[in-house]
Amino acid sequence: MTQNPPEDQNPGGEQPEQSGGFPPPNQPPAAQPPSYGSPQQPPADQPPGYGTPPPPPGGGTPPPPPAGPGGGFPSAPPPPPGQYGQYGAPQYGGPAGAPGAFGAGQPVFSVGGAIGYGWNSFKSHVGGFLGWSVIVLLVSALLSSLLNPSVNVDFNDIEALTAAATPSIGEQFLGALSSIAAMLLAVIIQQGAVHKVNGRLNGFGDFIKFDHAGPGFLTALLVAAAYIVNLIPFIGWLLALAIFLLGMFAVPIALDTGASPVDAFKRSMQLVTGNVGNVLLLILASIGVMLLGLIALCLGVFVAYPIVLIAGVFAYRTLSGQQVAPA
Repeated sequence: MTQNPPEDQNPGGEQPEQSGGFPPPNQPPAAQPPSYGSPQQPPADQPPGYGTPPPPPGGGTPPPPPAGPGGGFPSAPPPPPGQYGQYGAPQYGGPAGAPGAFGAGQPVFSVGGAIGYGWNSFKSHVGGFLGWSVIVLLVSALLSSLLNPSVNVDFNDIEALTAAATPSIGEQFLGALSSIAAMLLAVIIQQGAVHKVNGRLNGFGDFIKFDHAGPGFLTALLVAAAYIVNLIPFIGWLLALAIFLLGMFAVPIALDTGASPVDAFKRSMQLVTGNVGNVLLLILASIGVMLLGLIALCLGVFVAYPIVLIAGVFAYRTLSGQQVAPA
């Protein structure tokens, strides 16, 4: 039985039209101009695998490359929060706690560091510290000789020596006044030391440029009242020692911050009680420096005195966690 061939369903030779305007299968697309900016297809004669990863073993479709600009390369991760600028740009400046630079960190307190800072600061401003030390100590000695008769004793006069060994209440009071005057004069050198640790000491006149003169002198007067307390029988000396010890940082605090005398004394007391060991070592070292100054024909005291005062200001700043300008 003979079968007739199937009829030609498109006798005119026209291609059937596909939905959406696409050409029929098995027919190459019409030539189109290249599209700039889009990835180009590999040439026909390029070996397989061009631009794509090799197929995984066992068949299957390889994973697509990570999305990103530049032909599939991954984009750089964003910078951490709080950092600005281009990714990978160098970050300038050291860490916040880097030691050795004013404004970048603060030195850790040590007794040797405090005395060394005092010595280096004295050398870098020898004219100011030495000049004011001579003025303060000479004026203090003059006031003491006028107010305290025990300093003008003829050592060949036995009766005068005996009287000086047992001064009257009035003489003791005058001696306390001379010591208070000396402590008030010392505020000038302490103000210079405060300017130094703040990086603002430039010349001789800066020692009497007070930012907080009233609180500074009133606080010095409060601490110097220990000389009057010392006149109390039996326990006076113990109370005076406690006032001097607990208030040793009060004057620098008042000069530096403008705190009231009571607040400055409270803050000083907190620093002392929180650092008893370091404070006692600093006091012993300061006494040793003053003794060395007296041994050096008594002239060394003009050097030792400002060194001790600067060391005290340095101790206040570092023990309270504040920065200190280079010496």
